[in-house]
Amino acid sequence: MNILEVIPALEGIIGKVIQDPNQAGNLKLELEKLDVQKDIEKMKTQQSWMNNKSVYVAGAIPTILWMVSFVIAFNHILAPILKGIGMDIPILELPNYYTDLAATIVVGLFVKKGWESAEISAIGKKPKAEEHPPAPVASSSIPKSDPQYHDKRYQELLDKYGLEQSNEKIS
Repeated sequence: MNILEVIPALEGIIGKVIQDPNQAGNLKLELEKLDVQKDIEKMKTQQSWMNNKSVYVAGAIPTILWMVSFVIAFNHILAPILKGIGMDIPILELPNYYTDLAATIVVGLFVKKGWESAEISAIGKKPKAEEHPPAPVASSSIPKSDPQYHDKRYQELLDKYGLEQSNEKIS
């Protein structure tokens, strides 16, 4: 929500107090930046909630979403049915800040899900590596029970790839 939308008179005050149109435009731009910064901080808070291992912190998100779901189900399904059979049931209302918080959580969850499944390389996130099946192991004619198996297998691989054995010792 933009500050200029919340207080429409603020735009008129800016125009009356600041006569220079460039300076007024800069002030409006700064107010927009503050609005964007507020949204960024909201997302950071939400990210720290979702990544928290404590049930008291991370559990708040599902609790808020279940409460909103319960109120919607009650108001639009159960209350009309109960009113239809003659019961006088009040409609539940949640405060605006509660529904705004639930909307922020839902948007954040969608953004998180989209980010985790995205293959973005331009801003630092590496593309997901494609999983390749392991290369097939070539079978050998040398029996594993042979006491010289490792030496013979090594020589077999050297011959197969056209390499020569190095006489250098590794210390």
